[in-house]
Amino acid sequence: MPDPARAVRIDWGNGVLFDREREWAELMQLVKAGLLKPELALAWKYGLPWDTDADLARVRRQLMPGETDANNS
Repeated sequence: MPDPARAVRIDWGNGVLFDREREWAELMQLVKAGLLKPELALAWKYGLPWDTDADLARVRRQLMPGETDANNS
């Protein structure tokens, strides 16, 4: 039986109740469809900056082993 203290995860985000896991699944669908860069999804998931090319390059270096900046520019 699941631990009731961990069964529900609530994230208030911008003051609106939302399902973070569902949001992640939707982002992954966009990545899979080629409509969103994977590094943007990872930056969102881990709360990293994504505003500049340097930010995205940092995400690729840290979280996407085997990917190069040239492949994702």
